[in-house]
Amino acid sequence: MFVSATHIISLLGMSTLLQCATGRLEPNYDNPMTAEDINAALLGEPVGENQIQIASWFNGAAANVNAVIMGYVAKYDLSEREVADSLLPGIASELMWYELSNNPGDVQLARKKAALQMLDKINAGTIQIKKPIPKSHGTMRTAKPTSNFDWSRF
Repeated sequence: MFVSATHIISLLGMSTLLQCATGRLEPNYDNPMTAEDINAALLGEPVGENQIQIASWFNGAAANVNAVIMGYVAKYDLSEREVADSLLPGIASELMWYELSNNPGDVQLARKKAALQMLDKINAGTIQIKKPIPKSHGTMRTAKPTSNFDWSRF
């Protein structure tokens, strides 16, 4: 829901994704992973051992990130459009970068920490991702309107 493969590919780039996939997945020396494998696995229908491994690796990381974000924003009833217009896809991409890294360094850890702090602020209500729904305090009573118009002179 929060993770988009096209957004992750455009943010990280194929070479970074290829490095992460090569470092995380079991290498097949007879058939090495290529950028075309990543493109087909994430944007198309995976065929072949490399593409199936890449797809399951990416989908597992996306499931983890979606679960973390959903834990923070579950109290909001968000539509797909509201998610796309909010800052949640950016937070998801920061968390995905950490999840996909084969050796996360200080940069990835700092970005993950900042993303989780943003989610804390969203959960606390400091950052609003959805306009609050006005609450009714009961039924509305109306009185017959009074008029100063003199109907007899009309």
